[in-house]
Amino acid sequence: MKKAILIILILLILGGAGFFGYQMIKVREEGRFLDGTTLNGENISGMTAEEAASTMTGPYEKTRVDIVEHGKTTLSLSLEEAGYRPDEEKTLEVTRGLLDYCLKSPGYVAKSFIAFLIGGSDYELPLETITDADTFREAVSLETLDEERHEGADAYMEFDKEAGKMVIHPEVYCTQISEEDLQKAVESAIAGAIENRALGDVITAEIPEDLYGAQPTVLADDPDMVRRCKAYNAYEGTSVTYLFGSEKEVLDLGTIWEWMDVSGNTAVISDERIRDYVAALAEKYNTRYIARTFKANSGKEISFSAGKVEYGYTILQDQECAQLKEDLQPGNQVEREPIYYSHNDWGNPMYYGRKGTDDLNGTYIEVSLTRQHMWFYINGKVEVESDVVTGDVAKKRETATGIFPLAYKKHPYTLVGGGPGDEYSVDVEYWMAFFEGQGLHDAPWKSRFGGNIYKTDGSRGCVNLPTDIAKKVYEKSKEGMAIVIYKE
Repeated sequence: MKKAILIILILLILGGAGFFGYQMIKVREEGRFLDGTTLNGENISGMTAEEAASTMTGPYEKTRVDIVEHGKTTLSLSLEEAGYRPDEEKTLEVTRGLLDYCLKSPGYVAKSFIAFLIGGSDYELPLETITDADTFREAVSLETLDEERHEGADAYMEFDKEAGKMVIHPEVYCTQISEEDLQKAVESAIAGAIENRALGDVITAEIPEDLYGAQPTVLADDPDMVRRCKAYNAYEGTSVTYLFGSEKEVLDLGTIWEWMDVSGNTAVISDERIRDYVAALAEKYNTRYIARTFKANSGKEISFSAGKVEYGYTILQDQECAQLKEDLQPGNQVEREPIYYSHNDWGNPMYYGRKGTDDLNGTYIEVSLTRQHMWFYINGKVEVESDVVTGDVAKKRETATGIFPLAYKKHPYTLVGGGPGDEYSVDVEYWMAFFEGQGLHDAPWKSRFGGNIYKTDGSRGCVNLPTDIAKKVYEKSKEGMAIVIYKE
């Protein structure tokens, strides 16, 4: 049995030697590498030096470079486009040198025979690469990468007007990087692949995060921010719309979230911020006892000190704060005027109508003491006008100047007043009071109006009108309407 095995083994060796010998003769005669020969992992069996060189440079053409930033490929290009190509001449020198060594080396036959029996010969030799630095810099730059460059930013919360609620905007990762750092990182990845002979597929050049600028530290899933956002959104849809005539001021979550303190999962509106808001409303929209200018019919600007402005709006801030706090409950939607001081202690109205900060809104009675004339405007148009007679200057009974609300109207009415020895009682048809016993009324006892009559034969302070004019003013006017009286 042992003898038979020995015979078979000898025959195999002799057969292998014969086949190997035939291969060696063929290799030497045709100048080819022996079967089973690999160079740098590439099979070059039976190849000439030229064919082997072509095989060695082939992977360069198949290799692509992917530049990856934050997990996203921002540029993909071939090695050649990146400025890298094999040095074909030196590669051919290497394969020729290897083949020459194989054919001429005294120990090659024995070494190759042993390698042949165990599966072949593998050689590792350096191959040269030609790099075009200009091509690389042009191909790999901040301009050629498909990435918008921006600084990093923390996640943050804000009111989304369209959604009507608080939203959390995600963090933004910094993509700012120097071109030099970018190119060094890509060069390093390519050089490593060439050195490790990892060509033929894709070289992934992943840019290290530490090469970018400062990255966000607050992320969108931050538990504290998520908790506060949910607490604020309990007030989603809550609104108070203030009416100022046709103009509005809307107070909703977009403003009030900044007034809130969050404790646990509950948001509470600050009383102090409510007071500040109401004070700001008063600062903007209060008009009574506020110095102002008035554009007269003549085009002149007439100035009135604060004490001369009896007409207008005053927000009652304490009451408004209490009402606003009640209105600002989750889900409430309220539309109303602010709480005004609307009537004086005698029940007389303080104002009539407004449009935003304009509390006249084109409807008022204007009296020029200098020109002794009256104009009654309704919605910006003069509806009634007339000469008048005002307070007697010679007797120091001048009509008061200022802006006054029409306190009340009576038809007919008896004017009474005066001191001891100077009492009077006069019946008039149309009485429209505006300030401390003064008012507009008809004066049928006067045959003329206007001019300089008021200087020596004027009224006791009232604005005297022809009866037909007084009737029109009475019928068209309303209590609370502004009466503007001035000297030019």
